[in-house]
Amino acid sequence: YEILKASNHPEIKEPTFYRRKHERINYHCELLIHNQKQIFSAESIEISQGGASFKINNVDLPVESQVTLHFKPGSEMPAFNVNSKIVSKNGSVYGVLFTELPITVKDKLTFQSKKSEAA
Repeated sequence: YEILKASNHPEIKEPTFYRRKHERINYHCELLIHNQKQIFSAESIEISQGGASFKINNVDLPVESQVTLHFKPGSEMPAFNVNSKIVSKNGSVYGVLFTELPITVKDKLTFQSKKSEAA
């Protein structure tokens, strides 16, 4: 939390009140990660309009690095590519912030999020 607080990001307040800007939904699919040097295979865990989490084994990607994610089609989601920044790492699970998200994917994620709220 202290690192987030020190970033002076306007959405970071006290830990009790910290919430994601976009609701994440469970989303499991295969994806490829490209760091401008190599391509790695991974599995997505969650996704939102603002970012995603994924699991990747035997790879050490630095926090703050830029990567391109290539999501394969999943249930009710098309295949898509998105530029991202790695913002967290916990063992083999990474969190990324999307820097560019295609509008068609953003619309699908909004629909899926509302659908999961209704369930």
